[in-house]
Amino acid sequence: MAKKGRSTPTSKADLAEPAANLIVARPGSELKKANEAIAIKPVAGGKLTLLTRKVYNVLLYHAQEHRRRFPDVVRYSIPLAQLVATAEFDSHDTLLLREHMLRLKKTEVEWNDPGKSWGSTSLLSLIEFIKRDGRIQVEWEYSSKIISLLLDPATFTRLSLVFQNRVRSHAALALYEICARYASNPSGCTNRAEWQWWYPVLTGRSNTDEVGKDPHFYRYFKRDTLKPAIVEVNELTDIAVELREFTRGRKVEAIQFLVSQKKQKDLGLDEPPLIDSSLLQRLVALGMTPEDAQTICASNEENYIRGALEATEKRMRSKVGAKIENPAAYFKDTLKKGWAKPVQQSELPVIGEFVEEKGLPSPDQLMESLRSAYKEAQQVDVRAMYHEQTPAEQAIALKSFESEALEKLPAQIATGFRRNGIKNKIVEVAFFQWLAARTWPGPPTEKDLLSFGLEHRLLRASKG
Repeated sequence: MAKKGRSTPTSKADLAEPAANLIVARPGSELKKANEAIAIKPVAGGKLTLLTRKVYNVLLYHAQEHRRRFPDVVRYSIPLAQLVATAEFDSHDTLLLREHMLRLKKTEVEWNDPGKSWGSTSLLSLIEFIKRDGRIQVEWEYSSKIISLLLDPATFTRLSLVFQNRVRSHAALALYEICARYASNPSGCTNRAEWQWWYPVLTGRSNTDEVGKDPHFYRYFKRDTLKPAIVEVNELTDIAVELREFTRGRKVEAIQFLVSQKKQKDLGLDEPPLIDSSLLQRLVALGMTPEDAQTICASNEENYIRGALEATEKRMRSKVGAKIENPAAYFKDTLKKGWAKPVQQSELPVIGEFVEEKGLPSPDQLMESLRSAYKEAQQVDVRAMYHEQTPAEQAIALKSFESEALEKLPAQIATGFRRNGIKNKIVEVAFFQWLAARTWPGPPTEKDLLSFGLEHRLLRASKG
């Protein structure tokens, strides 16, 4: 028997399980997920990704199926091929899949409902990969403290595995699960909670230290996580959700979601692959191995990958600054340190869509939109160039900022800079605005703006 948690080498033959032996989630297949197990958040430095959450739901689905036939069993087993088929894992890199499955044992989560804490435990108490008769079997167990809660839930939400396989981010899947719970509620509203409670639940990140440090953090959370997740749920599942904010003065303190059930969707549509092949191709084009690219796509939200890719590709085309010697390393650093704004696949504004929805924009409106996008792109570029510099070069830039610009800025910025440098968020914004103006003196011409719009697909002819 293989040691606990140890991977066994896999070949394509391991996935060649006869179709008749597979219990694959078909249209209409549903998981009965305990309400207490939906709004979970990782603790102690843990992280949940879209892949780990999907796999966990698939394991629950199969465990419940086995439990109905063999109620006394506490150890569950399925062929790896069966798991791959149900999760619609569109890759032969099963080592990557198993790496994420091992996280289910390592990651501690807090089982939490607002006002009701269940403490913390790992998602699985045991997971093994065992080769029998030339096939890889996945075997797992749940903690005795939560097995009844998970497999025989008293209160639960029915979740479609088909819809879970359509969404593209952890935030969208978590939001779908939470909102599906309230879809049949007469009020049509989810729980109301402080937005700081929603942050780890939707992002799957346990590190929330930065949340309270930045007064503008909710704005970024809404832009980068809430809005994209809402769009995914509304476009790809059978429910519609709407954000409701509760404020004190101008400050958002709590949020909840309005939920409604949509008409039954056609479940026969082809589902998108788990990993976007176009992103993989772009990552490989930077010089990565396919395996490295798959690991990045499975471990990070697509909008963050897309944002870091655009920043890297743009930096590679730029004639300003030193040439990037290692684009793959540059991309990884940009992604890890969050230098680039997350970008949704469908968020790029195009003229065709603008015309259909709002009517033909005036030339002034068009140029103002391009000017705003151009300025934002400059900010991304100048941040990337600064972080490429050596510490000595960065020190020179900071010294120049202090001597040339600081006395002209508000006193709170000057005070913040002298105390914490650009670690202060307000100072950081002021510094990079100054550095961008110093790098690209003078406003862009109309030709610059139009070229920028065409290059970044912000301009496109309307269909028909």
